[in-house]
Amino acid sequence: MKSMVICLITLMSFNVLAKSVTKNITSEETQVVVELVNNYEVPLQVSGPCTKVEFDIIDSIKGFNPAVWSLNAGYMTYLLEESEATDLVYLFDRVEVPSVLINSFTQVSKATITGSSCGFNPYKWTISFDDLE
Repeated sequence: MKSMVICLITLMSFNVLAKSVTKNITSEETQVVVELVNNYEVPLQVSGPCTKVEFDIIDSIKGFNPAVWSLNAGYMTYLLEESEATDLVYLFDRVEVPSVLINSFTQVSKATITGSSCGFNPYKWTISFDDLE
């Protein structure tokens, strides 16, 4: 219990000290995230003439085990298939999403993917994360 509290405090302190970074997603990466939105039925948020789709991608590695990739949309969390995660590895590497060492054997990377449009404009897709440097 004590180690879990220390981990939470550590994560919260990183978030306070971190600055948010937002980068555009390429057209090839857009195809990947649109497939995820469709496969996992990520809800569309509507505000007047504007719409937005937003979800978190989390990469977690415990020890020497393979990475576990998940999609979090609202109250739902889905484990991603290996084929879906492969394209996300390239995206996370390209934009340099940092990982946080939670304890001596668990690393976590988290990014938020957002697609938004107002009126008849095409969707603009971005990826955001906390830069820990």
